[in-house]
Amino acid sequence: MKKSLFSLLILVSIVASATGQRSALGISIGSGFSSTRNEYSSEAWKQGFIINLEYSWYLTRRLALRTGLAFEKKGSKFDPVWCATGEFENPYNVHFDYYYASIPVLVNLSFGQKIKYNVYAGPYFSRLLRTDLDANDEFRNDVIVEQASNHRAIDFGLSTGTSIDIPIAKNLCIPIELRYNCGLLNTSKERLHHYNVIDNKTYSEDMVVKHNALYLMIGLKANL
Repeated sequence: MKKSLFSLLILVSIVASATGQRSALGISIGSGFSSTRNEYSSEAWKQGFIINLEYSWYLTRRLALRTGLAFEKKGSKFDPVWCATGEFENPYNVHFDYYYASIPVLVNLSFGQKIKYNVYAGPYFSRLLRTDLDANDEFRNDVIVEQASNHRAIDFGLSTGTSIDIPIAKNLCIPIELRYNCGLLNTSKERLHHYNVIDNKTYSEDMVVKHNALYLMIGLKANL
């Protein structure tokens, strides 16, 4: 995937140069919060991060296409829940960490003269690199389990956000960006089993895990 992406970036750079279109290359890092959701509820937000290498191809002065490669740490958590009996239904603090390599394809609109204001949206495609489950009980005894085999390797979703480009030199600026990613695919392979005491039957259904992530990012961008 990385080789294909870099080949695409090189091809786009050549086309941009040949057609006289402007382009930009940037790198940014950020921190934020992520969670997972299903059709019933959302789990608690957990801190994550993003490292993003990005290429922008300006179709007009205000319209650009943006793509690149991002490394993301997403996650979710839930805390112990008390039952009516005074006991824990779930006696562990459970944290999930998901590590993804992602390729966004974004349409960007910019406004302003010296300082640029941007809004953008578009799909992203992600490849799962690793998943960890970290559980600790009331005595802080940790259990860490690698969970990648329980999750689908590919994720797909929509990105949207806004940013401001602050110039610091000719053809060089600092972008500050707020980005929200909304996963659309169920990334879990697991099934849930429920026993119904009324009809004395066990029912199964797919476990649903979809990702949300909100990042605040800062970086450096150079116009080529």
